[in-house]
Amino acid sequence: MWKWIVIGLAVCGATGAVLITARGTKAAIPPPLRQEPVRKPYTHAIVGAGLVEPESENIVMGVRNAGFVVRVYVKKGQAVKADDPLFKTCTEGLEADKMTAEAALRSAQAQLRLVEAYQRPEVEPQLRAKLDAATALTLQAESGAALAEATVVENEWNVKDHQSRLKRLEATVQANASPQQDLELEQYAVKATEAKLAESKANASSAKAAVTTAQAQAKLAEADMKLYLAGPWPPDLAKAQAAVDEAKAALQKVSTDIKFRTTCAPRDATVLRCNLHEGEYISTGTPLPEQAPIVLGDLSRWNVRVDIDEFDASRFHPGAPATAFFKGQATPALKLEFVSVEPFVIPKRALTNSQQELVDARVLQVIYRVAELNVALYVGQQLDVFVEAGE
Repeated sequence: MWKWIVIGLAVCGATGAVLITARGTKAAIPPPLRQEPVRKPYTHAIVGAGLVEPESENIVMGVRNAGFVVRVYVKKGQAVKADDPLFKTCTEGLEADKMTAEAALRSAQAQLRLVEAYQRPEVEPQLRAKLDAATALTLQAESGAALAEATVVENEWNVKDHQSRLKRLEATVQANASPQQDLELEQYAVKATEAKLAESKANASSAKAAVTTAQAQAKLAEADMKLYLAGPWPPDLAKAQAAVDEAKAALQKVSTDIKFRTTCAPRDATVLRCNLHEGEYISTGTPLPEQAPIVLGDLSRWNVRVDIDEFDASRFHPGAPATAFFKGQATPALKLEFVSVEPFVIPKRALTNSQQELVDARVLQVIYRVAELNVALYVGQQLDVFVEAGE
């Protein structure tokens, strides 16, 4: 009986082994795919990594002068118009410089008005009166000089008359026809008239000197009047005007520096990045968009910057159609329109983390525009791009 039991168990074991072996040789049924893989839309295609960017590209905002941020006017995602303020840095020192420049400008303008006025208006009547007085004194001196000359002539004739009388008396006295007393009286008269002649000549010389002095004073008064009527001297006026222009330029420079302390939007755009807070210190320079305090972009249309490996650059031709897909998604397919080629091959920066990716390669960057308008994209988003290429 035990014999038949052992035989039965052996048959059952062999049957089980055969069944297990047969079941193991059947083909394994693969599990269903979680999603449809991306397939090339073209027979021959160049695969590139696309980076979404605004049509205007990323506008990185910087500052002309470093300083502390005192006001931030925008926030992320806000739409701004051209010349809208974005942020402002400290201007306290510049405001003080502006007040100084304004005071310097007022001083220069006052000096210019002083040069233009030259003299007070009340001076003109004084100068005219001085000129009239000098003219009258000249006429008076000339009249006195003429009178003195006439007196000299009169005294000369008196001297000659008394000298002739003296000669006649000398002859008559010698002839005892006239008394000696008359001769002595005539001699005294001759000396008296000669003294009067000398005095009149001295008076005439003095009168001539007075005429010269009066004429000089009249010329001086006339020169002062002409100088007043001529107005400011052109070189003085030019110097004062140059000082005003210099003060205006200094004020304009300070005002421009204050204006540039408020950074404004260069065009209509959307704030893509605003990593800036009041009280922070911002320095000059051109940082990368990922590190920039404020980045703007025009989101009315989307562009895709496609990196084509330098080994595939020879297969690319401008104007080639292209299609983009979201990372790892077969749908939807985004049609791309060719825009331009940047003919400067640069080191690769946009990495896709693929195991087959070469990180030390150089890439040719091609700009495409997304044909669809109503599509949900974000700046900096990576896309799988296929560009049609020749065989």
